[in-house]
Amino acid sequence: MPVKLATAFEDTIGRIRNQKSERAIQAIDVLKWTFLAERQLTVTELRHALSVSFDSHDSGDDSDEGETIDWDNFPTGKSLVEWCLGLIIIDEEILTIRLVHKSLNDYLKK
Repeated sequence: MPVKLATAFEDTIGRIRNQKSERAIQAIDVLKWTFLAERQLTVTELRHALSVSFDSHDSGDDSDEGETIDWDNFPTGKSLVEWCLGLIIIDEEILTIRLVHKSLNDYLKK
């Protein structure tokens, strides 16, 4: 991978991390989900995955833990792209989300 391209990815990820805390966390989560998924996720699948919150009670019993959708934290597809500052794109034809280029995938593997 060309050094300039790796530097561009580093700079962009740095800018992502310098966003407001909540937005930066969401953007990094979007990149993680997109990069680590075994297949391309639909926008809806990713929106749901990002909105899951884990509730746990202090009773010490794992059966009290649950997963719920945090509807107040349900991002729009447009937000997903904006938070990642161009590193992900939505394929409008099949409504899946993916990294902007294979070279970004190669960079993230390192």
